[in-house]
Amino acid sequence: MKQVIKNIQNDQHLLFTYDSRPMTENMKRYSEFYNLPTEGLMYRYGFESIAHERLFIQSFRPLPVKAHILLLHGYYDHAGVLSTVIRFLVQQGFHVLTFDLPGHGLSTGERGAVSEFSFYVESIREVVRRHLSSSTLPIYILAHSTGAAAAVDYILNNHEVSQIRKAVPCLSPRSTLSLECNQHLDKALKSVHEEIEKDNSKQFIRFKFFTFHE
Repeated sequence: MKQVIKNIQNDQHLLFTYDSRPMTENMKRYSEFYNLPTEGLMYRYGFESIAHERLFIQSFRPLPVKAHILLLHGYYDHAGVLSTVIRFLVQQGFHVLTFDLPGHGLSTGERGAVSEFSFYVESIREVVRRHLSSSTLPIYILAHSTGAAAAVDYILNNHEVSQIRKAVPCLSPRSTLSLECNQHLDKALKSVHEEIEKDNSKQFIRFKFFTFHE
């Protein structure tokens, strides 16, 4: 898998697009390795230059779509490990947009390091502006760890996108990658789904914190 990741990172032609195209062999192996949902929906991926780096963005769009969810990973993680979350949200009819933070996963940058925390916040702001701001559907942010901290900063200082109705930071350790903890995460996300459905007509932002244990 290390070679596959290196091949994807070095592919200068792998730019993000919503146009349909055959999945590259490396992306097939990547999505299969992390069990990402790519069948029966619009799966798009690729790099964009944001916050001084090339960020790897992935879009999982079922049809029809009830709302958008920006899904953010934590420190020293990447979007691929959130496949259980992505699958659940897609099954519920949500468009999931996610990306690897600078210095994480397939994105460029010094591993696990950033010169300014604002780069994380700027990457969120720019991804939302480019991919979600023109939509009339509600936008929700689901994040944990470093992604949650950046999301809170972005929400508190965001005055541009009125469709963002909730931020749901999930604070969790890396142990949630185990099957047992993923089951806890799945249960918590169901309660998030129910809350979104109940409050879908309201314009507000609510912060809800989940802590997951083995």
